[in-house]
Amino acid sequence: MANDPGQFKRASYMALAGLALMLVVAVTDDDVVQTPAGTYSVPEAGLGMRLKAAADSLRRDTIARTPTAKASGPRPRIALRDSSTTIRNTTSRRVAAAIEELRERQLLLPLPGLTPDRVRDSFNQARSGGARRHNAIDLFAPRGTPILAADSGIVLKLNRSTLGGIQLYAADPNHRFVYYYAHLDAYHPSIEEGMSIARGDTLGFVGATGNAPASSPHLHFAIYRTDNIERWFTGTPINPREVFHPR
Repeated sequence: MANDPGQFKRASYMALAGLALMLVVAVTDDDVVQTPAGTYSVPEAGLGMRLKAAADSLRRDTIARTPTAKASGPRPRIALRDSSTTIRNTTSRRVAAAIEELRERQLLLPLPGLTPDRVRDSFNQARSGGARRHNAIDLFAPRGTPILAADSGIVLKLNRSTLGGIQLYAADPNHRFVYYYAHLDAYHPSIEEGMSIARGDTLGFVGATGNAPASSPHLHFAIYRTDNIERWFTGTPINPREVFHPR
């Protein structure tokens, strides 16, 4: 019963009626009281009006305390900010800033004689049956073509894998970018992990190791923007063609 607003109001009104009976008087607007012994005026003027005002105040208080029925229908949904959109926008700004920074560094195309207009954009192409994105460009050249350091810095890691074959990871002097060279036929004999390199140094030679087709030797070249150079295998992919060939 306590949850029924109508019953709550009726109970309140009955309480008011009981209070009036307990007074055992009938108060009129003329402040005249009628009792079994007769009719006479209330000695104190305005008593009836004050009793009526008190009753009205009690009634208003009762109504204010009466629980209201719950609104039907679904509650309004709170609009939440789309976190995925925020992440995409942040990443886009990060990539754009990285491209501008790399353009200022005037990176060298890592194959001798190669010009930007001959670089094909394969950055967004699907790989592994659509399971991943390429995130790099493929620079085709005859097997044994020297691979040149795109930037000065240090050699981070010499690595081998079933996908990338013979690989080399290098970093710029400020440790903000990782340059990834893959499918090498071999390293240059002087290359070692941790050594300093200069822009244009020979790092290795074009090959077809890893999952590269034997009939299509090429250099898989990628750039990553990173905040942790110790994790040389991670970072935000940057399209090298955007760096070498501004639109």
